Parts: sequence; C-alpha cells; structure tokens
Amino acid sequence: MPTKNVESLDRLPELLNSISKIINDLTGAFSIILGEFNNRLRDIEAKYLELEEHVKREDSNLKGNLKKLREEQENLNNKLEQGAASFQASIRNLTDTQTSIQSNLNSLEFSIQQMERKYEDINRLMEKRLMEIVENISNVVHPVENWNKEMSVIKAEVARLSREIEKRLSGD
Repeated sequence: MPTKNVESLDRLPELLNSISKIINDLTGAFSIILGEFNNRLRDIEAKYLELEEHVKREDSNLKGNLKKLREEQENLNNKLEQGAASFQASIRNLTDTQTSIQSNLNSLEFSIQQMERKYEDINRLMEKRLMEIVENISNVVHPVENWNKEMSVIKAEVARLSREIEKRLSGD
C-alpha cells in the first residue's frame, strides 16, 4: 500500500490542478450565468419600470376618463330630470287642454241642443203664424169672393133692371 499512497500523493497536485481548473471553469460559467442573469434582471427591471410608467399613465387616463364619465352621467341625469319634469308639465298641460276641450265640447253640445230646441220652437211658431196668415188671407179672400159674387149678382140685376128700364122707356 505504500506505493499506492505515493502514487496518490504524486497525483495530488494534478488532481488539485484539475479540481482548480474545474472550479475555475465552474466559476467562469457561474460568472457568465450571473452576468446573463444580471442582464436579464436589468432587462426585466427596465421592462417593469416601463410597464409601471405605462400603468401609471393608463391609470391617470382611466381616472380622468372616469371623472369625465361621472360628470357626463351627472349632466345626463340632470338633463333627464329636466326632461322628465318638462314631460310631466307637458302631460299636465295636455290633460288640462283635454279637460278644457271636453268642457267646451260639452258646452257646445248643450248649446247645439238648446239651438235645436229653439229652432223647433221657431219652426212651430212659424208654422202656427203661417197658418194664422193663411187663415187671415182666407178670411180676407172669402169675403172678397163673396163680395165678387154679390157684385156679379148686383151687376146682373143692374143689367136686368137697365134692360127693363130701356124697354119701358122705349115702349112708352
């Protein structure tokens, strides 16, 4: 075993060099990995800052938009309330107008009924007056007719008497 130990001891610097080289290689590789990791971490950090700035801008924009939307909503609500009040006032006016029109129609219908009754009364009175006039005319015409008849009788009698007188005067 002593030969083996001596051989092992002779190989020890070589093994240590080999281990040292492996450690150096690992350290180099680890440094490269750390450098890459560091670079990626910086890229990620830059992206994060960029995204954070973008999110802040978007948040600010969204807050501004939300404020504008709330103002618009408030304006729309006010306009809606004003429109509703105006609409209700219009409905009240229309209802009042409809009531007034209905009242006027009722009054007009009543007036028409009264006029129809008066017209019927006037027609009856006119008919009655016309009958009276016809009767009065008849009362005037009948005596005139009777007088004409009597005059005809008197004329005939006068003519007869005139002929008789002429006969007597001529015969005498």
